[in-house]
Amino acid sequence: MDLNQHSVKATIHVFDVDGTIIKSDSFILLLNHFVPKTLGRMAMWMSVAKPLLLGFLKSDLSLAKLALLSHIWKGKRKEIIEADCADFFLHTMKKDIRPAALVYLLKLGEQQSKEKIVLLSASCKEWLQPLATLLGADLICTELRYDSEDIFLGRYATPNCKGDEKVRRLLAKYPAEKFEFICYGNTPSDKKLKQISKAFYYRYF
Repeated sequence: MDLNQHSVKATIHVFDVDGTIIKSDSFILLLNHFVPKTLGRMAMWMSVAKPLLLGFLKSDLSLAKLALLSHIWKGKRKEIIEADCADFFLHTMKKDIRPAALVYLLKLGEQQSKEKIVLLSASCKEWLQPLATLLGADLICTELRYDSEDIFLGRYATPNCKGDEKVRRLLAKYPAEKFEFICYGNTPSDKKLKQISKAFYYRYF
């Protein structure tokens, strides 16, 4: 038996979602889906003016994103939110998937090897899970907080999964001593993944 066989690392293909697998930002698509009318959008943006300003001042727009999600879903049960997001994926987000990305990912998923697909995103699990299920991929992303009765509390359960946080979350689940990464992204913050990547592809599709 080859003693070095046990040291072979499994390969993980790691994909950003917004702007990489899909053409747009899924969060913006989500807002347009759930608040389609002009007056509704005006009321929504007015309700988050303060956290939006705070987010700009702190260079942390995740605060504004959370305020907008709270405007739509705070106080709702998780199962209702997930049903909303399944409908959103089917009727809106799925249509925004880049055709070349879909073909590429489905071919990767068909390969009988040690390779695995991970979606790594700052967007939230509620509306990304249908995409992960379609692709047979694991999902690491920003998560929302619910109470013991699965009511959305209007808070995050995890830090915003962007930049350095993407690297931390990925390595926490898939240690570098056991896995090697081929990463795909489309923004400067995604380039943080280059430091741990065997190969890094920027705006590949």
